[in-house]
Amino acid sequence: MARRQFFLALAAMIGASTITGAQILNRDTSFPVLNEMRWEMSLNEARSLCESHHVLENSTDSTINFGVNYFGFSARTEIVFDRSSMTMARIQVKFNDAAKAIEDSLVNHFTLTTGSAPYRQVKEKSLLIMTIRMEIAAWKLPTEIVNLITAKRNDTLFELHLGILPRGKL
Repeated sequence: MARRQFFLALAAMIGASTITGAQILNRDTSFPVLNEMRWEMSLNEARSLCESHHVLENSTDSTINFGVNYFGFSARTEIVFDRSSMTMARIQVKFNDAAKAIEDSLVNHFTLTTGSAPYRQVKEKSLLIMTIRMEIAAWKLPTEIVNLITAKRNDTLFELHLGILPRGKL
C-alpha cells in the first residue's frame, strides 16, 4: 500500500513539474511573444519580455495587455495572473477583426498541431429579432487547453476569441 502511494505521489510530482516548466503553446512560432513565455513566469518577468519586444500596451497588478499579429491578423492579448501564486492563470486573445479567414487559420493550425479535430459545442440564443450562434472549438495540448470561441449572427462572424488555460489549473 505504501509503495503504491509513493508511486502515485511521484507521478503527481512529475506531472506537476512538466506543467510548471512548460513553454506556452510548445514554443509555437505562429504565436510571437507568447511562444517565449512559460506558465510559471511571474508578472514582472512577462512584463519585461513584452517590453523587450516593444509590444506592451498596459499592465496592472494582475494583468498584462499587449498587441501583436498572429497569422498576419492583429490581436490584443491579455494575460491574467493568479493573485495568490502570481503565475499565469489564463491567456485571452481577441482579434481586432472577426473574419472567417482567422477562424479557418486557427482551426487548421490547431488541428494539424494536435493531430485531431477539435471538440465542438454549439449553442444558439434567440434575442428579439435575431439569433446568435456561439461555438466553442477546443483542443488539448500537452500543457494547456486551447478554446476558440466564435459568435455568429446569420452566419456572419462578429466575435472571435482564443482562450488558453494551463492543464494543471483545470
